[in-house]
Amino acid sequence: MKFEVNPRGNWYENESGLPVHRVSAEDADAAGVTLFDSKSRKIVTPEQHRSKALDKMAWDRNYGLIFQNRGVSAVGLLPLTEAQRKGSELKCIFYENDLSGDWDRYLDPLAETYVGDDPATTEKEKSNPFAVSVTQLINGIYAAKVIFKLWTSDPKKAREILREVCTKSKAKCLSLDATSERYWCSETAAEFAGLLPVALSVSSENTEHEGEKMKVKTFLGNLAVATIDDGTSALPPVKEVKDDFRLVRREKGGFNNLTDNQGNHGDTFDAYKQSLNAFVSGITKTEATAVAVGHGAEPVTAPSTRMPMRPDDHDNESQERNWT
Repeated sequence: MKFEVNPRGNWYENESGLPVHRVSAEDADAAGVTLFDSKSRKIVTPEQHRSKALDKMAWDRNYGLIFQNRGVSAVGLLPLTEAQRKGSELKCIFYENDLSGDWDRYLDPLAETYVGDDPATTEKEKSNPFAVSVTQLINGIYAAKVIFKLWTSDPKKAREILREVCTKSKAKCLSLDATSERYWCSETAAEFAGLLPVALSVSSENTEHEGEKMKVKTFLGNLAVATIDDGTSALPPVKEVKDDFRLVRREKGGFNNLTDNQGNHGDTFDAYKQSLNAFVSGITKTEATAVAVGHGAEPVTAPSTRMPMRPDDHDNESQERNWT
């Protein structure tokens, strides 16, 4: 049903024949009942409020009062098509099992680059692949310039490929999904300590976003979906990526990935969301501390809260994330 914005709301009759008074956020705004920004507490329009929502589908359901079918793909077909159209313009590419020697020629040398990895070390039939996303920020677009996946049972091979990707791309940060491959991810983080900062995320652990607690998997899934819905994503324009992203489902406020008959499990989506986690993790930030100058001046010790030159796991209290 279509409803015009009405400061008095709209009445309709539901399937049981009962009258329902529907007042959406837009109707309330027209009546002078405003929404507020979660951080600044300033008055915002419904459009502005939705643009800042991490979970757009939840906003549409709770504020827009838009009925939604359950079990549908978390990534809408139209915004995904638009993301792939942008990917075609920005020359985003996809590789499977064979990463050619000159793949890095597609990268923008002036753009910030971050790498996300959804690791899996197995070659069993219908098993999940090892997936990597090399994502660059280009004119406000989070472009997955290179998405790569392979099936391998050799953890050393997987690590060397990841080292090549991080080295050639000159990535500023790598984010690994350590949910099911914790030992491999911890080893990789230790080996890459001198190459670049590495963030480890565990889907089942908790995090907090603007005062709301949620699972890391829910936060990163919403982050990736919101990027696609907002038109700030660019993806390789190939069927493999489209089909894999459409395997991601919303379930009970979170996310769950279906598995197709080839073993694909939304792994490229997970790699892309990990690359976005590398963008927002903040572990590449540095801090400068003033020191006294002059003859005989004693240097001032930097505060213990600064980022060390070789960051260790410093989140001992919450253990929500491991940083290396």
